[in-house]
Amino acid sequence: MKEISLDSFAGGVANELFNEGFKQVVSNIADLNTEANKKRKVTIEFIFDPGKKRDQSEVAIQMKVVLQPISPQVTTVLIDKDISGNVDSAELVSGVKGQNMIDVDTGEILTDTGEKIPDSTNVVDLREQAK
Repeated sequence: MKEISLDSFAGGVANELFNEGFKQVVSNIADLNTEANKKRKVTIEFIFDPGKKRDQSEVAIQMKVVLQPISPQVTTVLIDKDISGNVDSAELVSGVKGQNMIDVDTGEILTDTGEKIPDSTNVVDLREQAK
């Protein structure tokens, strides 16, 4: 039986498919949003569909790539009801419910959901006291 080279079979489509799959896998590995140590896979299938007389066969060549999904990003949402009983929610930014935080870029004091605290005479700016 004559050997067939994948370089020339079907116009070299197997090599083209492998190169495309390889690019997808390498890009997925380089993506910092995917798990680094999980396996990826490129499969090239040759599917033979012989004729009734067995003197010829169509060959379908296809590639399947198994990549790693984007890792889930998790946050916390605070859920409460207002005085009227309407449900309200906001993302917890400070990390601890009820804990104010300081915006590291501006130095402003913010609520646990990242909102500015309204000016109040009850709030003492300790930065002013230290001067």
